[in-house]
Amino acid sequence: MEESTIDFAAELKLFTYVRQSASTRSAYNGAVRILHEWLMKRSFTITDMTPELAVEFIRDLKEEGCRDPWGRGHRLSEQRVQAIVRICGTFFSHLQRHYDGVQNPFLGASHVPNPISLVAVSAPEPPQARAF
Repeated sequence: MEESTIDFAAELKLFTYVRQSASTRSAYNGAVRILHEWLMKRSFTITDMTPELAVEFIRDLKEEGCRDPWGRGHRLSEQRVQAIVRICGTFFSHLQRHYDGVQNPFLGASHVPNPISLVAVSAPEPPQARAF
């Protein structure tokens, strides 16, 4: 599928138009624009998106955050990253319904472990265990 067959701006407008709440439209628009800007910085288009790129996008969001409209970078909370990923997946589901050959690269890609949140847990040694 070629980018020229998808009018990104028109599809984003249609995708957000059907949302009733202005704040929801704004959040959806912002999340998809974050993805679009991330792709453009890497010389990719929306139709180049693969599950591997989705994983890379998620890792970058977790590690680097994103830039606000004034160019200032900031880290994103885990909840914000999850929301952006869900919205981008929903956008690709929207595209999938309208274009043959478009697949949702975010299916199954949203659960990339965050190495910072992993904690080692050890079981007690047998002499320390209490019998009830």
